Amino acid sequence: MPNVNVNLNFKLIRYLTIVTSVVALLFSFLLAGAWALDFGSWTRSIALAGPFPADEAAFVLNLQPTVPAREIFDSGGDTAEEYRRSNLRLTVDGVLWTRSHVLHNELRAGARQSFSHWGNSVYFSPGSDAAAPSRVEVVYNVSVKPILKSFILLGAFLSVLLRIAIAVKTGDGVGALRQLIRWWMAGVVGLSWGLLAFAALYFGSIIVALFLGYALPTSAIYRWFPGGDFLDRAMPLSAFPILLICASGVCCSWAAKLGIVEKDEIQILERRLIGFWKFAAPPVLIALLLLATSAGGWNGRFQPGGMTYQSIAGLVPYSDAQVYYLSAFDMLNSGTWNSVAAQRPLAASMRGAVTLVGGMSYVGSMVLQAVLLACALFFALRSLVLWQGIWVAGAFMALAFGLIQPYLTTSLTEPLGIIWSLYSFAFFIEAMRTRSTSHAIVGFAALSLALVTRMGSMFTIPFLMIWIVVAFAQDRRHAIRIGAILTGIVLMIMGLNVVLLEWFAPNAALAGNFSYVACGLGRGTDWSECALSFADTVKGMTLAGRNSFFYEQAAEAFWRDPSLLFGKVMANADNYTSRLPVFLLTQYTSVVDMSVSRAKLLACLCIPGMILVMAKNYFVLSFWVLLLASSILSAALIFGDDGSRVLIVTYVFLGGLFALGFASPAVVRRVDNRPSMDWRSGAAGIVAILFICVGSTLILQTYSRLFGAVAQPYDSGSVVQIMSSPGLTGFMVVPDGSPRNPHIPTVDMSNFKLIFERSMLLSDFGPVADEALEHMPFAVFIAPRRHQVNSTSVFVGPPELLTDQTTKNWDLDVRPFGSGPYLFYVQKATISPVKASAGPAG
Repeated sequence: MPNVNVNLNFKLIRYLTIVTSVVALLFSFLLAGAWALDFGSWTRSIALAGPFPADEAAFVLNLQPTVPAREIFDSGGDTAEEYRRSNLRLTVDGVLWTRSHVLHNELRAGARQSFSHWGNSVYFSPGSDAAAPSRVEVVYNVSVKPILKSFILLGAFLSVLLRIAIAVKTGDGVGALRQLIRWWMAGVVGLSWGLLAFAALYFGSIIVALFLGYALPTSAIYRWFPGGDFLDRAMPLSAFPILLICASGVCCSWAAKLGIVEKDEIQILERRLIGFWKFAAPPVLIALLLLATSAGGWNGRFQPGGMTYQSIAGLVPYSDAQVYYLSAFDMLNSGTWNSVAAQRPLAASMRGAVTLVGGMSYVGSMVLQAVLLACALFFALRSLVLWQGIWVAGAFMALAFGLIQPYLTTSLTEPLGIIWSLYSFAFFIEAMRTRSTSHAIVGFAALSLALVTRMGSMFTIPFLMIWIVVAFAQDRRHAIRIGAILTGIVLMIMGLNVVLLEWFAPNAALAGNFSYVACGLGRGTDWSECALSFADTVKGMTLAGRNSFFYEQAAEAFWRDPSLLFGKVMANADNYTSRLPVFLLTQYTSVVDMSVSRAKLLACLCIPGMILVMAKNYFVLSFWVLLLASSILSAALIFGDDGSRVLIVTYVFLGGLFALGFASPAVVRRVDNRPSMDWRSGAAGIVAILFICVGSTLILQTYSRLFGAVAQPYDSGSVVQIMSSPGLTGFMVVPDGSPRNPHIPTVDMSNFKLIFERSMLLSDFGPVADEALEHMPFAVFIAPRRHQVNSTSVFVGPPELLTDQTTKNWDLDVRPFGSGPYLFYVQKATISPVKASAGPAG
């Protein structure tokens, strides 16, 4: 009889083990499916005719009858807990409305073209003086009901907990954990091969799209792939699953250290992954960054996480980005940079090199920029893997991707600074791993170039000079020699900047806008307040005169009330330190909503790994302490003036600091001090990059002297002469539902309105989208003006300006368009009788 009971208990436990495992797996799949629906993997489109029920000045639309399986799904409307949950798109009488999540009281009061999607109802108001709508079209995401999603999450947690309890009860807890880890290991290996296969598929799609003559071949996969919209939405969030996988790997490594699982088994996996990614990382990283570049505007969609203001639809650079892109054409046409680009000569020469090698094409230069960033990232990851293992490198890759992603389709100085910063980071890691003075000096040189290319953390250069001298000097003579070398590097870089300015823009001034920042600090505001308050006063002043004026204002404000300056400095430093974890996790454009407290909690989880790396290693500890201190001091002065952009160079290093939280004692890493790369090769690489940058600028200037003309001042007249090929870049706007021509970058009217009205473009241009409806289809573009500098303009004109690939030069008859001075409507475009000056790529 006892044997019968034992057999029954054994069978029952075995049955419960299988059932709980299956249930846990089922709940996990359901949870993954629910999250996939939140990203828009299932959408529904409905069209309804009026009249609609009224609620004072608003109207109400009930979506519940249109939702499938209403007991399980809803229309993804806002709730009290998730008040910005909805992604619903509302088109009323053929016009896309973009003002969403509006308070119901505002709607009832008659807010114009506004709506709210709450629960399964849509409340919308055409305006107090507008006619009642006659037809409404709605596109919404089918989502799992929030209460059901919470139940699924709870079920997944309880089933896993029950499975663990059964394993502990039977004394097989360790065995079950080992089996779970083996499944996880197999999943990580399978995912790695899957990513490589997807990269190969992606490169294949690019080749096919090139053969078919696509204008944007890197974005073709979004059109061909059935889940293109889902992929587009998920791309900015790619860092989070990578961080989750790395966190799981760290947990397994700590479990191996504690003897819970076999250490050899975990390290075999890590060695396999290191060997695999040694060869797979370059193509996968290039594919990832090209995919991110091609998301949003390149595939005709509005992407909320993009830098729409600096790069309209990822194809039309605007503001500072336009100035730097056109600086290469200023050099090509007139032999000089424009005055803004000339303020950062090294950045202008580097941007000119990228543009020239990219075929003098905006799209080509953005593709090349993404490839360069991928190569620089791989270079940094290679050093990090050897120092602290695969999981730290993976975490850094995720955080670095978040820093890079917003700038991929911009011609700002930030992506160029990130390239130098990643290059520098690799050598500083080698210096800390091998205690090599030479590697530290090369890293310092690259970091100095990064901070000259994209000025930001001004105190980091002197702080790291001190660290290198103190950490590596063996005696006083050695310290003097190291200090002299570092000082010489800084002076040479500054001297190179001056030489470039005198050579390529002799009439410009080497200056920035720090005087505006100083004025804002002294007055307790920011640079924009000073620029607006004294706009009339400084109008007509030279750059040197404006700088002198604003410094005087800063001094006067300080002597009048010093507390304003100290209060602003302290507020900047506090804001920077408190928001640092949020920024690293959510990126510059805040791809997800995350509270400061939650981000700090996640950052605290990194503390054990940081302690593991730095404990009893004051050499490493001092580096990170000085780097963090220098960035905080710099942020105290400049963080209030878009500091999240300004400090991008040191954010790369701080991403490395937080990635150290993924360190573990049992991880596979190189234990000897042999350098993985020669410092001489690193120094030669810096010289080669500078040679290419300066050489490219010389090529452009030489061409202008042979075939160009004398530079003319900016002319805001009604006739504009532009170069069409290869410098013109833009996209065509077509009515919703129109077939898209793959040979011309195309955006439908709905997405065009979203791009303009959900960014700062609306404040610069005014509500031009409705006015542009009268001219559809139309082109939105920029183009370099012939023989002119400072040609900052955005044009709206006839589609043939994009479709005509043979005409090199156009004469445009333009008029102001919208409310600002930067947008122009092309009334007439005629082929210029002037002989084409197509440039090296023409």
